Amino acid sequence: MPVDRQGYFYLSYYDQSVCDITSYQVDTDTDGLFAYDNNYQYDYLGLKSPDSRKPSEAGCSGMTANVFTAAADELLQAVSVTTAEPDCTADIQIYKVAAGTADPTSGQLVAEQKSESLPYAGYHTIALEEAVPLKAGESFAVVETIKNRDGNGYAPIERGSGEVVASEDETTTALTAENTVRYIADVAEGQSFLYKDGAWVDLAKDGPDGVDKEGNALQTGNVMIKAFTTNVDSFALTGMSIEALNAEGQSLGSQQVTEWSKVTLPEGTAAIRLTPATEGEGTLTITAAGQTVNTETPVSKDLFLQDGLVFTTQATGPRGNNTEVSTYRLSFEIKATQGAGEETGTGSNGTEAEKNNAADKNAGTGIDENRTVMVLGAAAVLLLLAAGLGILYWKRKGSH
Repeated sequence: MPVDRQGYFYLSYYDQSVCDITSYQVDTDTDGLFAYDNNYQYDYLGLKSPDSRKPSEAGCSGMTANVFTAAADELLQAVSVTTAEPDCTADIQIYKVAAGTADPTSGQLVAEQKSESLPYAGYHTIALEEAVPLKAGESFAVVETIKNRDGNGYAPIERGSGEVVASEDETTTALTAENTVRYIADVAEGQSFLYKDGAWVDLAKDGPDGVDKEGNALQTGNVMIKAFTTNVDSFALTGMSIEALNAEGQSLGSQQVTEWSKVTLPEGTAAIRLTPATEGEGTLTITAAGQTVNTETPVSKDLFLQDGLVFTTQATGPRGNNTEVSTYRLSFEIKATQGAGEETGTGSNGTEAEKNNAADKNAGTGIDENRTVMVLGAAAVLLLLAAGLGILYWKRKGSH
């Protein structure tokens, strides 16, 4: 059967091979991106449930809720609404709630949309007028009130049998192909709620069970509400390599910086060369004394010694959905000329590595610090001995 580029095909009205008609609207990626990155849901049975609460059911408030927990820093962009008949309306509310809450409306109301018109029956994706930022581990509730054209409420709740019904062949007592497999409803505490008799009911504790048309027991499942999120674009400065240069442009060594405070540069530093390390997609702006710094050009000490360096990051990922600007600051000092009695590597950022670098400069010169101390010590002993012998000789000569 040929399918066109949009995924459609033609089916004759006289076709006798199709008994259940279902239409789907799928999401196709655009430039490698789908409309949403994540789908939070519990209703794996969905509309295939053997039964669900209908809008005409007496006393149905039509107010249901699902509570989800954000897996990462994300933006809640849309929710789903499920209806059993055309010409329904839905009111949508989003709450930030405490983990393990028994009341999905007990937290902070962060978004609300009223009277969303739903002309057709089935699943509907409703985009929020304004995205809701979510932090990793944060719980949020999607609360929906659905009414049909007559004003009756509809609670889209899964109903499963909770059992497998099978028939046996009378001659072989073996299971046959005519076995009937029931859909199993699986709901956990704290997931789905129904507003009933003026209070919220956790469907895992007090779900409205019943029987189907064949008399088989029904168990309550989850509410058919989904939440669609997109990942937050991020960009961060994770480190910086700083190479010190003397007045002739020669390297005096480099150091890695991951903590943004003060950096001590070696004596004789006239400029520095910066090599940033970043994560994510975005732009990095570096300024020194109000001037923009190019990482390909060394920065003169006349600039970075005044007010330090300011690093500003802005995410520009594929969605461009992060407006957060992060700022990092670094101040600098150049090690003063070493005076008498001073030790190599002193200063606010002196390290053992700097001391080792100073020792490395003696490599190949024949200078050994320990051997030099021993030679100087031996020479001092000889001088003292010679002086003592001279005094003794003078005394003896004078006594004659």
